[in-house]
Amino acid sequence: ALRASLKENGLLYGKHGSMSGRVVLTTCGSVGLCATGPAVLVYPDGVWYHSVTPADVPELVQCLLEGRRLERLLAVDFSRFEGCH
Repeated sequence: ALRASLKENGLLYGKHGSMSGRVVLTTCGSVGLCATGPAVLVYPDGVWYHSVTPADVPELVQCLLEGRRLERLLAVDFSRFEGCH
């Protein structure tokens, strides 16, 4: 759902997106928050979302487009820490 929404909104870069996109989507097996469900980590912002479901994707992508955080799914905001920008 996330890949499709990023592509639909022109944000997906590479891997079936466009060269003008600005988001690279990668996957991994675990980021250490298994108990909270699917996680999304946004770089370079250092924002980590938890329990992300397909139903959350439109709102999450809208937040990315607007440059704001989706507070209700915010797990950790690493941008608060020194040297993490």
